[in-house]
Amino acid sequence: MLAVLLVLGVLSATVDCRRLGLQGRLGGDTETESEWQWFVQRLDHFDPQNQMTWKEKYVVNDQYWGGPGYPIFILLGGEGPIRNDSAAGHYILQEYAIDFKALVISAEHRFYGDSIPTSDLSTANLRYLSSAQALADYAALVNQIKQSYNTPDSKVVSFGGSYSGALSAWFRLKYPHLIHAALASSGPVQAQTNFPEYLEVIARSLATVPGCDAVVLNATQYYSGLLQTPEGKAKIEKDFNTCTPLSSDLDVVTFLEYFADTISEIVQYNNDNNGRKTWNIPALCSLLLSGPLDQTFPTFYNEFNQASGAGCSDSSYQSDVQALMNTDPTSPGAAGRAWYYQTCTEFGYYQTGEKGGIFSPNITLDYFVGQCQEVFGIDMSQVQANVDWTNEFYGARNIAATRIMFTNGDIDPWHALGITTQPSADLPTVLIHGTAHCADLYPSRSEDLPSLQVAREMWKSYLSEWLTQ
Repeated sequence: MLAVLLVLGVLSATVDCRRLGLQGRLGGDTETESEWQWFVQRLDHFDPQNQMTWKEKYVVNDQYWGGPGYPIFILLGGEGPIRNDSAAGHYILQEYAIDFKALVISAEHRFYGDSIPTSDLSTANLRYLSSAQALADYAALVNQIKQSYNTPDSKVVSFGGSYSGALSAWFRLKYPHLIHAALASSGPVQAQTNFPEYLEVIARSLATVPGCDAVVLNATQYYSGLLQTPEGKAKIEKDFNTCTPLSSDLDVVTFLEYFADTISEIVQYNNDNNGRKTWNIPALCSLLLSGPLDQTFPTFYNEFNQASGAGCSDSSYQSDVQALMNTDPTSPGAAGRAWYYQTCTEFGYYQTGEKGGIFSPNITLDYFVGQCQEVFGIDMSQVQANVDWTNEFYGARNIAATRIMFTNGDIDPWHALGITTQPSADLPTVLIHGTAHCADLYPSRSEDLPSLQVAREMWKSYLSEWLTQ
């Protein structure tokens, strides 16, 4: 439940907070009417002997397309379901489509949403879940779209945010003959097993409100002390309305991670124009600083749970593990299982408190990797080897490609694994001051920060130039 979610993307599943960031948060708004389409994909693009197939879900918006020869924009799915207005007004792609008369495609990632290639999510079946297989899916779909729309000369531009932001960069890297340019928003292209920098950025972002980081540190220390005694645990269970008693040491760590994760979500998605405006850093800090911490912190967590529909505070390690072990692709935690598998087999991204700071140092790498072992049979050495292979395969921050723009927000903790210093003229980067995760992918609005407005104009300028090349 690390604020990845992606996070916390789909709040109905207790483990989803470990997911990264864009697709997992697509629920909640009224969706425009749009017709789903399905494309037959190969189960394994890299084994010519395997002829099994499945159907990938996607949607097309051709409302603004200029016709054959005009660009094709593809929004890559990430670690969650796509929505049927993802090719239209929910993201800024519609504005860019108008400017460039582009055809827009939004495609779902294999093993997420309704694009499930196998009968269940058993570990044996999840061997077909990888970023490389997903990129091959997207490449096959692009070829089919170009053929069906009779537009072989259209230049294709990929877009993505969060995990799919990294995918967007890798799509251009691995398929340069097919993908002409790419926008990679908040993409953690550096795979990293132990990721303590995540919580360090959270602390710096909270410190933009004087005293906010300090009160969180004080609260962490206060509640860590309470967790040392049965009476203290009972008080936490009552004040935070925990879903289950804190009956084991792993439950204690699960609560401490939940404590860090919930605050982290507010920071990660601060003022991102995704339709959820209840909480941001100023509102969070205003509440936390408004009275005694043993009152303000339970108030915040209980209000957050109520708003998210959680009902209670997650505190059971075994409940999390059981959710991760559920192989039913229709279960609320299906995306959480799939994403956790990818962290174990490709990326790591485990947001620990091992460097100290304002959250508990008991949130350790062993805690997260222990779940890889318990759920998938993948141990620490295997996780590290998998992460090393990912960086070798894609190049991490030393990506050998051109015509990719990397955007990150300096409030967003994921920028610590992104490319924020321009490596070459053909790989422009912009660190957008004051913005959070994937902020540049949401529709523009009058109150957008000047730094965000400039970043979007930079992208349009680069894209205009690249489309002439």
